Amino acid sequence: MDAATLSREQLDALAEQIANLSLRIDLTKHALLTHLRQFAAHEGWANSGFVSLPAWLSWRIGISLTTAREYVRVAEALGRMPIVDAAFAAGQLSYAKVRAITRAATPGTEQGLVDMAMHATGSQMDRLCAGYERTRVDPRTAKLGTQSSLRRTTLPNGMVRLEVQLTP
Repeated sequence: MDAATLSREQLDALAEQIANLSLRIDLTKHALLTHLRQFAAHEGWANSGFVSLPAWLSWRIGISLTTAREYVRVAEALGRMPIVDAAFAAGQLSYAKVRAITRAATPGTEQGLVDMAMHATGSQMDRLCAGYERTRVDPRTAKLGTQSSLRRTTLPNGMVRLEVQLTP
């Protein structure tokens, strides 16, 4: 049926179906990542001839190695972030938001980032978490400027940004 012939009610119903399908995908993605974390904990891939879990996952479910690495990273992070994991399992957070949060959250910031994610888009959470990650200072490290460091950040367009801090 051509979109020009759909009534407002039909379009609203279609919009609702799209949202419901997206929710089902996210709930299924949570289950996938939970199973993946358990599979990793038991090294289920180890005797398969692959050099790593992401390599096995890429082959097994037909995704890119980059995507497989990200699934493994997020799966492992969810095991350390019970608040994010619970919100994702309940369908309150999309995978896109979870992926962003797991890059930046700490035990002390997890709840705040989840609260923000409830009112933000996935893209907004990407930017917010990337900015937070760049400005976060670990109080256990020496004062800024007194130790050398190298930070690698993958930008949204795939480019890589290197930030180097050297002592005088």
